[in-house]
Amino acid sequence: MPDRTPVLFVFSTTSYQANGGLRSLFHIVRRLRAVRPILISQAPFAEAEELRASGAEVHISPDLGMSGGTLVERVRRAGSVARINPKIYRLIRERGIRVVHINDRPAFYRAAGGARLAGAQIVFNVRDVSGLRRARGVHKARWRVYRSLSHCTLGLSREMQSVIDREMTFPPMLQRTLLRRGPLRAFNGWSDFIYSAVDLDRMRPPGNERKGQLRARHGIREHEFAVGYIGAFNERKGQLRLLQALSRSPLPSNIHFYLLGDFRPDTDSYSRACQDLVRSAGLEKRVRIVGFDPDIDRWHQALDLGLVVSRDEGLARCMIESIACGTPVVSFDVCSAREILEDYDCGRVIMQGDYDALLREVHQLSADPATLNALAARGRRVAEELFLPERVVAAYEALYLGLASKSGSTAAPTALS
Repeated sequence: MPDRTPVLFVFSTTSYQANGGLRSLFHIVRRLRAVRPILISQAPFAEAEELRASGAEVHISPDLGMSGGTLVERVRRAGSVARINPKIYRLIRERGIRVVHINDRPAFYRAAGGARLAGAQIVFNVRDVSGLRRARGVHKARWRVYRSLSHCTLGLSREMQSVIDREMTFPPMLQRTLLRRGPLRAFNGWSDFIYSAVDLDRMRPPGNERKGQLRARHGIREHEFAVGYIGAFNERKGQLRLLQALSRSPLPSNIHFYLLGDFRPDTDSYSRACQDLVRSAGLEKRVRIVGFDPDIDRWHQALDLGLVVSRDEGLARCMIESIACGTPVVSFDVCSAREILEDYDCGRVIMQGDYDALLREVHQLSADPATLNALAARGRRVAEELFLPERVVAAYEALYLGLASKSGSTAAPTALS
């Protein structure tokens, strides 16, 4: 095989067992053929050996991950930035890397300087717009500088690209000052979007017999309408507010809720509050907190309906994996929900925070199997159209190769979307 174009992927790992953003990234990296992936993160991660076996080069540098808000922690973090950027610079120069894919904001300000000085083209993947939409003042300015320093700022959906263009763009006067005559005049790239990839062999409708087996394995009764919500327990994901709504809801007794995702009541106050509310409100017969399960595909396949009740998302991975398994989704109006669920008629979208309306929709769908089946069929077709790994990987490879061929230019190499 001829030498492949090297692409450096810079990302931060988290303490969560489940991380949709990294799972999506690794799903793409494993399938890259036209480029040679080189990965660097701040801590060892479970998939490292598998990625090495597939031909990827993996580096670990603790300086990528220092965080904290105290004065001492900020000083240490500044020192880590000063140390890691030269490492990034040397790695790029030694390996002949011309494209750097930065997968999250903490990794950006630790690696973008070294990447720019080394002459590499930067792809900044914005995976979640919640912080971007809430940012004000200096925090908003930082996001705008991130975009200005990137050759391509990449969202995961058309709506995400619109948010990027609206929220990460300097006002016209500053654009003229900074991007045409000022210190950022050589930068100011473009935006685009590429949908996430879903493993459609693993995430697929199970068939009636298999679905019955999975439901029995998970303790879901035969005539029960099983509703699931998948996400690490935290304020942004909103499990506590969902439980509060369920505690006052008159839903029929056959509708049961399953909450999956990182759940640490011994060490995390939010998880503990959710656990306490289930007990104090007498929700044990209606709600089961499952916690983390690596075989999340089997839950998607066993459930009748999926939920998204987050405060905000980028492109919710639990949503796209659920519809790929033929399980419709009812979601609050988070980013990308209307684009997928409403535009393709494979789910329902409810105004943010209206739990009464959301639970009414759950009730209505539980009593309307014909509509539920129609949504399920359309959801699978949508997944095959939008999230097919081969299509997504081809789009990323076109982006990387286009940037590598136009090193030093900020013009978009191709229209990816």
